[in-house]
Amino acid sequence: MLQRFLYWLRAKNRHGTHSPFIYSFLDQTYYRQNRQGLPSSLWLLHAALRHFKAESAWASEPAEKLVKELQAEFPQLVWKGAPPADLCLFESPGNALLEWLEKPGNFNRRTVAYVGGLREPGGQVAWKKARSLPQVRVSLENFSAGLLFFRHGQAREHFRIRN
Repeated sequence: MLQRFLYWLRAKNRHGTHSPFIYSFLDQTYYRQNRQGLPSSLWLLHAALRHFKAESAWASEPAEKLVKELQAEFPQLVWKGAPPADLCLFESPGNALLEWLEKPGNFNRRTVAYVGGLREPGGQVAWKKARSLPQVRVSLENFSAGLLFFRHGQAREHFRIRN
């Protein structure tokens, strides 16, 4: 409870962001559309899929539950057996994410990496390490999940947003 309160004090809403790229995502999708009763971590994923119009996806092991849900909700997504893809899913920020980030061929400017489980034991340490890597240009988190972006030419920024 204390951890959530401290996060909330540092987090901003769309008006606290100074990036047109992130502001448009928050304003047009994340804060605007009906959440359909989804938890905040899944809502972040759904909003990213809608806003960035992902056409292909790849999931690290074990993400079967997320994959099944997304296949039902977004049947147009083409699931790949290996990266790169428009959307890459990680259930938690662990070694799989860090190893994936070390290989530049796994992502491109259009790739969005979804990372769940940020508040699991050890999650914050791995999340901070991942977002500090030079290939990650923009990161956004909503307490329980986060997104990583690889937009070359954009200033490095990290955003904490309120649910």
